[in-house]
Amino acid sequence: MARVEEKGYIESAIDKTKELASDAADKISDAYHSVVGEPRAEDRVRDNLKEGVDKAADKAKDCRRECHETKEDCKDKYREAKHDAKHDYREAKHDAKEKWEDTKDNAHEKWEDFKDKVSEKTEDAREEAGKKMRAAARKVEGSD
Repeated sequence: MARVEEKGYIESAIDKTKELASDAADKISDAYHSVVGEPRAEDRVRDNLKEGVDKAADKAKDCRRECHETKEDCKDKYREAKHDAKHDYREAKHDAKEKWEDTKDNAHEKWEDFKDKVSEKTEDAREEAGKKMRAAARKVEGSD
């Protein structure tokens, strides 16, 4: 018989009840045979065959229950994995969108900075050119 830790209390109680019922059946059979006599060979074969069929039926029932539990566990794990995959996909999509927005904003900022620098340099060049033209004009006026 399995230990209680390996099976639930109800299953352990069922197993213990089956064991006690089997022991009781053996004692009744022994008492019956002591009064009536030993069973015939056909009766013993029939009893052994019935016992084997009953054990096979119990094992088939247990196997079916275990298969059902395993199937349900697999379904649960599949649902969980599917949910996790959806969550991971959404998270990755969101992260990619954020990175795209950050990259786009960064590129826009760099473009604006570049335009400002070009405008400043252009303005500086105009001012410098104006200064040089005025200086040249003064030289031309002064040399007349």
